[in-house]
Amino acid sequence: MSLEIKCENCFADFKIPHKVPVATCPYCGYTFVVDKNITEIYYFKVNFDSSKVFEKLLRFILRNFGVPKDFISNTYLTGYTLHYIPFHTVKAEAKGICEYKEGIIFRKGYKGKFIQVLDAYIPASPLPINLEILTRFKFGLRGREYFKPRITKMGKYYLVQYDKEYALNLARIKVQEELMKDIRSACAGREILEEIKTEYLGITYYPFWEIFYQYKGEKLRAIIDATNGRVLYSEYIIDPKARKFASLAAISVIIPSTIIGSIFGFGGFVIGLLVGILSSSPSFPKIFKKKIKAKEEFTEFDIRTIMLKLPKTYSKGFKFLIFR
Repeated sequence: MSLEIKCENCFADFKIPHKVPVATCPYCGYTFVVDKNITEIYYFKVNFDSSKVFEKLLRFILRNFGVPKDFISNTYLTGYTLHYIPFHTVKAEAKGICEYKEGIIFRKGYKGKFIQVLDAYIPASPLPINLEILTRFKFGLRGREYFKPRITKMGKYYLVQYDKEYALNLARIKVQEELMKDIRSACAGREILEEIKTEYLGITYYPFWEIFYQYKGEKLRAIIDATNGRVLYSEYIIDPKARKFASLAAISVIIPSTIIGSIFGFGGFVIGLLVGILSSSPSFPKIFKKKIKAKEEFTEFDIRTIMLKLPKTYSKGFKFLIFR
């Protein structure tokens, strides 16, 4: 379903999808707010141009495992695209209680209170497959500026296609899921959702560089935050010698341990334990691949995944190291 509107600048008539909050005139390029419920539209500046970003990308890749010695001299920039993507920003808070089961510690009817607060960053436009990792992207709101129409002509500009209600509903779902996870992990009783509050913080356009490069004919790709230069996704070719060395190192650990385990009658257990430990390491599966993917830092999702695998004593220490 489409809606016919008039440009506020050149007064030309054109059509836009129904419920789209922001429109860009196809004739003069002027951008204006259609949905009067949305008064706050922001954007972040591009602080890293394509050449600076590529240099930073190469420096980052060199710090990774198994990068060929000639990677810099044989890697060439083949293309780049600047993506300006809109995000709905929503602050959500959920409160709930848990009615503990009757037991030794708690009498029946005892209720524990739980609160979950999160900032939701929801893409306001469908993302192509090559940018799907940005659905989990998060950023601070400090440093953003009021929207300027000139960004519509910078690189690939994405029109807002999901409205405010879509973002608010998704934020409610997310904060409720997180709240229920917390309740389930701490309580074996009945989970009760009390209330959910949401505060809409507007639309923010965020810039990303998609970089295309080649190493000895192999096509590679990276996605980089154009505001602070952080590498969100990158690819490189692993040195065959490094892959062979890592494979032999893994085998040299497994075989002796298996022999010792077999002598004492618990070979299967030892194999399973070693394979489990090695395969859970982020670097281990990579050594058998030619093309490696890497990013510059942990996401919240990565941190939670790692902490779940660690014993409670170590997970607390890990959390302290990450967030101190």
